Amino acid sequence: MLMTVLAALILYKVYNASQKTNSSIRDKQKADTADRGLPIYVGLYLFVILFISKALGAFMIACLFVPFLLMAKPERWRVLAGAAALLVLLYPMARSAGIVPVDQIHAASSLINEDRADSFRFRLDNEDRLLARAAEKPLLGWGGWGRSLIYDPETGRDISVVDGTWVGVFGSAGWIGYLAQFGLLTLPIFAYFFTRTSLRTAIVSQGLCLILAANLIDLVPNSGLTPVTWMVAGALLGRFERREPRATLQPRDRRSSAARNTPIRGPQMAATARARPQRRSMS
Repeated sequence: MLMTVLAALILYKVYNASQKTNSSIRDKQKADTADRGLPIYVGLYLFVILFISKALGAFMIACLFVPFLLMAKPERWRVLAGAAALLVLLYPMARSAGIVPVDQIHAASSLINEDRADSFRFRLDNEDRLLARAAEKPLLGWGGWGRSLIYDPETGRDISVVDGTWVGVFGSAGWIGYLAQFGLLTLPIFAYFFTRTSLRTAIVSQGLCLILAANLIDLVPNSGLTPVTWMVAGALLGRFERREPRATLQPRDRRSSAARNTPIRGPQMAATARARPQRRSMS
């Protein structure tokens, strides 16, 4: 639902940009009175549905991304997407060091829904235990077969609950596996952040970076890594590989190009005509 809300609002931005560039003034006025507001109405409707569904984590992410998406220019979207990707990439380190303000987030969530706040606290307590277990083998992790989980010493039952995707990957594969998986997912966001080509202002590409960044943040409290996330990341990397290279001319090339494009007039034209060799007749 979160990805659908962001996609609808990005389509609204795409529609507005196309109306500004491809329509005349009269057509633009007709579009304003006819169906220009339809995408944003759909996006706001889905935003309300997201609130009713009581998905607290997705709703808080939407409250962060939606105002930025509507008010900022498309070339500024990469700032939020890059910051979110960097946060996700370094989240295990920040979580272990106590930099993430989990207590403040829990207090804010309790003002919205007490039951959801209790569920969030339960997830945090499980993360603390799983992080302590993962800290015993931080580089490569514990591997498979549930060795990264926590078991009751008397009964041998599994007493840990793995909600977030990140903590499961970090516990079983360590930093190597975590950076391999989430580094691959955040790679297109960093590629579009540092690009100097026209993709820097492309609404669709930068919008997909926002959708991917929001989905990655949602993977912190939830285990929602679906093939759609990999498809969005792959589509962004594929488009980035087919980008148009920048035209970088050396100073000598620029002078020669300017000389070729300068028209010949007056005495220069006459001198050029005299210097041009005469063709012999074939008779």
